Amino acid sequence: MNIDASVGTLFENLRDKLELQWLGSKLGESRVIQNPKAESTGTALVGHLNLIHSNQVQVLGITEIHYLDRLSENSRRDLIDQLFDGTTDLIVIGDQQSVPDDIKQRSEASSTPLFVSSQNTVQLVSYLQYYLTSLFAEK
Repeated sequence: MNIDASVGTLFENLRDKLELQWLGSKLGESRVIQNPKAESTGTALVGHLNLIHSNQVQVLGITEIHYLDRLSENSRRDLIDQLFDGTTDLIVIGDQQSVPDDIKQRSEASSTPLFVSSQNTVQLVSYLQYYLTSLFAEK
């Protein structure tokens, strides 16, 4: 069975339900979210911003954006570098937050898909996790 876990397909399937908007270039739409059970990387599927146990889908909301805003310039740059180190397949900004310019620029430069949603991040994480685990569930 062929599973389409591309970011583009996720967007098409969930755009209305999660009120998703795609920001910037769609060069990363063919990026595939991997089944974590098939990988031994220790990377999780979906979660709020976490750079220690990174998520393939990183969700940022009011708490994460405020945290970024409180960092020094060097610390913020280091965090953004880690966010775009190649383990993140998709970034979703929720809680009606504005997308920081540095995240927008790095998303474009790395072809990492960037979505925004007016929904709260708890709902976004829950639904994205449900969608992806259902997709990868053994049939």
